[in-house]
Amino acid sequence: MSDLEDGLLEWSKKLATWPQDLLRRLAAGEVIASSDVRAYADAAERTELEREAPWYSSPELGESPDFIPLAARHLTATVQGGDPVRIVKIIHVHGANDLASGAPLDFNPVGLTLIAGRNGSGKSGYTRILKQVAVSRASENVLPNAFGSDETPKAVVSYQLGDDQAQDLTWEAGDERIESPLQRVRIFDARAANVHLTGSTEIAYNPPTLQVLAEYTRTLREIEEVIDTDLRQLHLQERSWPALEVGLGAQVFEHIGQEDALTVLKETTALTPEEEVELAAIPAKLHDLTASNPAARSVQARQRASQLTTLARNLELVAAKVSPEAITASEKLRTAVADARVKAAEAQSLVEADDALPGTGADAWQEMWKAAKEFIESDHEHDFPDDSADAICPLCQQKLDAVARGRFTKFADFMRGEAQTALTTARTLRNADVDALQALPLGSMITKDLVDLVSTYDDEVSKLLLPALAGATRIRDHLVGSGEGAPEDYDAAALAASLAVSVELLRIIEIP
Repeated sequence: MSDLEDGLLEWSKKLATWPQDLLRRLAAGEVIASSDVRAYADAAERTELEREAPWYSSPELGESPDFIPLAARHLTATVQGGDPVRIVKIIHVHGANDLASGAPLDFNPVGLTLIAGRNGSGKSGYTRILKQVAVSRASENVLPNAFGSDETPKAVVSYQLGDDQAQDLTWEAGDERIESPLQRVRIFDARAANVHLTGSTEIAYNPPTLQVLAEYTRTLREIEEVIDTDLRQLHLQERSWPALEVGLGAQVFEHIGQEDALTVLKETTALTPEEEVELAAIPAKLHDLTASNPAARSVQARQRASQLTTLARNLELVAAKVSPEAITASEKLRTAVADARVKAAEAQSLVEADDALPGTGADAWQEMWKAAKEFIESDHEHDFPDDSADAICPLCQQKLDAVARGRFTKFADFMRGEAQTALTTARTLRNADVDALQALPLGSMITKDLVDLVSTYDDEVSKLLLPALAGATRIRDHLVGSGEGAPEDYDAAALAASLAVSVELLRIIEIP
């Protein structure tokens, strides 16, 4: 082993068993889940609770898990002068991602093996399997196919150590990680590249031993956060009543919230009827105080504030699109399309002849013209239409005579006409406006729970919401429709004022 690994091993022996276990798992490239962080935090807290202390009553501690300390065999990442490890084959038994059961992946023992395939063909699936038995800076779990069988992911990895015979290592999700020479193999993929690129390192090479220490430090910070959270919760529950720690007070204190405590208090002194009522209510009040969680209330307050802010922002979007000015602009765009369509129809009549097919110059015909133009100009190095003597029709593939070439020229003049350009522009603007109107969150913005939430802070706003959104929906449906049968019972100016008031009141609501 290297000096770094020797130093890490010697230093780890001075630590408690759980940090040594953490170092061992990190050296093996294992993924440290949130449940593992919780287990290590419990171990650290258990160590402190087991110390000698003047406990009022000895704390009850759960069973400690079996931790495995770091050993030299776990630091197999850099073996100087050791035989090389080569992966020979991966056989997917069943259950991993969407890979086919029994599908093998062979590696050439000499040279470089290239594996190619379409997206979803399984390349990443085999890489995830390798990460379970080898080591990677971007470890990830292998999950079963969500829409396939519920079999536990399982695979067999064949590897060769030096010139020895190939050996098989069977991996199954959920089993303890098996120590093997494969842990000297490093898996580098896109996820690992992201770790290298986004990490706060300024050196070109980071020895594996230092990588283990970096991950160890990061995990210790997570464990510290869990312990800090536990301490804050304990401080919230602390009581400092020294006068109740002796005599009758101690009896009451020990049985507070129970019938025994109430009996002791009644025997101590006579209580007035009001005091008896107040005393009987103490258990319920204590329960409420104990069950209350300031952190949870803070999260709930932030969620409510976010809901009201989002509602105000959505109402501003609606107000902007159904204001009197916006309604006038939308109706002008619709009218512009109708006017441009009339002018385009007049221009179309210029290309219609007695022998022309019905619909010549119409929308379908124009799409055919554009397709023929794209076909000729992109692949055949000709202009369209071609007015040369050897011009060929893109559809019938035959030469065009002079009359046909003249007609093509006339069609080209029609397609370049201002009327057609104006129609295209008007349609584009109208379609963009319709898309913006249809994107308004009118159907999903308001729920009964949200109305009830608003009413708890401002009943006036809650009463304005549903009528205002109903009016906005009628205006939206009118603007995106044909324009016929427009609703006569809505007042755009009054609606705009109602929405503005709602937004203003939502912005000033204070959530405790």
